[in-house]
Amino acid sequence: MLLRLAWRNIWRNKRRTIITASSIAFAVLFCGFMGAIQEGSWDYMINNVVSSYTGHIQIHHKGFWDNPSINDLMTMDGELSSVGELSEEIETVVPRLESFALVSTGEKTRGAMVIGIDPLKEDEFSKIREKVTKGVYLSSTDDGVLIGDRLGELIDAGPGDTIFMISQGYHGVNAAGKYPIRGYVHFPNPQFNKGAIITHIDKAQYFYGAEGLISALVVKARTLDTEYEISDAIKQELDTSRYEVMTYQELMPELIKSKQIDASGNYIIFFVLYMIIAFGIFGTILMMLKEREYEFGVLLSIGMEKVNLFMMVWLELLILATIGVIIGIFISYGVSYYFHVNPIVLTGEFADAMENFEFEPIMPASINLKIFFTQAIIVYGICIAIIIFPYLHVRKLEPVKAMRA
Repeated sequence: MLLRLAWRNIWRNKRRTIITASSIAFAVLFCGFMGAIQEGSWDYMINNVVSSYTGHIQIHHKGFWDNPSINDLMTMDGELSSVGELSEEIETVVPRLESFALVSTGEKTRGAMVIGIDPLKEDEFSKIREKVTKGVYLSSTDDGVLIGDRLGELIDAGPGDTIFMISQGYHGVNAAGKYPIRGYVHFPNPQFNKGAIITHIDKAQYFYGAEGLISALVVKARTLDTEYEISDAIKQELDTSRYEVMTYQELMPELIKSKQIDASGNYIIFFVLYMIIAFGIFGTILMMLKEREYEFGVLLSIGMEKVNLFMMVWLELLILATIGVIIGIFISYGVSYYFHVNPIVLTGEFADAMENFEFEPIMPASINLKIFFTQAIIVYGICIAIIIFPYLHVRKLEPVKAMRA
């Protein structure tokens, strides 16, 4: 009975209903779209970073990440060789051997990180071939190296020249050799440009006396949000007393911290926005109550109990909030989907900065449903909280005074 009355009442004044529902829908739309842009931009940037080198997950010998040592390497045995088959969400798995060496051209010497890769698999993983700015990429049987373009300038060496490397190899063996430079490579990371030497993993293993050994197995996921699912699947199959399985959140905590700081700043904006929305909805409800005081007075005078009157008003506002929230979810998702498919193209200095890191200067929106439902629940909660005011208003209402208003 009360529900039918409430439904009829909200459509008795269509203009007021449309204004109230629209204000709630706009609140959900604005908050949802802002959240989608923020989340989508960060997901895009993080995915670019992890896809360019780090990977979504890395597997090392236990303790290697905290204390990297050429002696803590892994064998590509049965356990590790089948990692790529443990989850359908895994796109690519690449082995690497990473350690340090002194590199020299005879007159100039620098410290560098030697990265042994499988040229074909690594190109599939990180599109490293596209990062070669001068010279040629490594072939599948190459005995040469690629060096960071800035490192090449520092040691005054380029494609066609030969470099000498010396280091300590596996279990203390002497590591020394000379290698022809095949080309320059440019990374988004300036530290890599100043200190990276890339060679075939077989040559790196021979250089360090570590045949058949690797320092990391890097996993690339199909989508950004599946790393924990993949990590759990890997941990179930591997001996975690021998290996450590780390997600990109553990590998790059500073990046995740930056995202959290940015999100914290947006919480302040959202809070201010929620306050504006709350006062806007409150004003609409206050106007509605004042307009209907005579009606409420009549209902009370003919015997309707205050609790039933409040329940009727409460149901009206609940229906309005539900209509507004549902409309807001659909519109915000639709708008966000459009900007997910057609990202906002950035210009100016910010675009230049992104291009310097080899990122396309775009700002896509996320279409994660959690964003829209979270904002909808918050706005819905604001509406529920505001309904306390009609309760206080009805409670103090006196029929005679209300009919004279």
